[in-house]
Amino acid sequence: MALLVPFAGVRRAIREPVGVAALAAYVALLAHAVLDWDWELPAVTFCTVFLGVALVRLGSSGVRRRLRAGSRTVLLLAATALGAVAVVVHVGNGALADAQDALDRGETTLARRDAERARRFAPWAAEPLRLLGEAELAEGRPVAARRHLLRSLEDDPGSWDAWLDLALVTRGDERVRAHARGRAQPACPRA
Repeated sequence: MALLVPFAGVRRAIREPVGVAALAAYVALLAHAVLDWDWELPAVTFCTVFLGVALVRLGSSGVRRRLRAGSRTVLLLAATALGAVAVVVHVGNGALADAQDALDRGETTLARRDAERARRFAPWAAEPLRLLGEAELAEGRPVAARRHLLRSLEDDPGSWDAWLDLALVTRGDERVRAHARGRAQPACPRA
């Protein structure tokens, strides 16, 4: 919603040549961001925000309006809620990255701890369960690994790596089916 605010005063903004240029660049950045992960690049994000602020400034009428107390309260509550969500998502993603890094280093106890932390902050995500299963697999605990991998696959049946991990902890027909499902996923790397 915040990214749409600069369009509110676009009629006034395009009266100036710099406004037309800012609008074109802003639209191009937004269109590209829909297709790619531009937001993880601070320079691109800064440019987008800068162009949005320029459009808001160029599109302003110069008349200042005061917000009523009720409107300020609603905006403050909305900003607080969005900030809280951002913090929770950030901590959850950080814990996921920490768990993956710990697994890469072979530190399975640390990986399990970080995967559990990621589960607390992102209970809707399948990835913490997959990483927990991988840590248990590395520790030689196939029963626990299978349980977590199956729970991960309930949430994300398209996870080729979880299917292939499951194939490592199962036997017989279940192993064959898990391996086939993992190899059938579009993102699965082919050897």
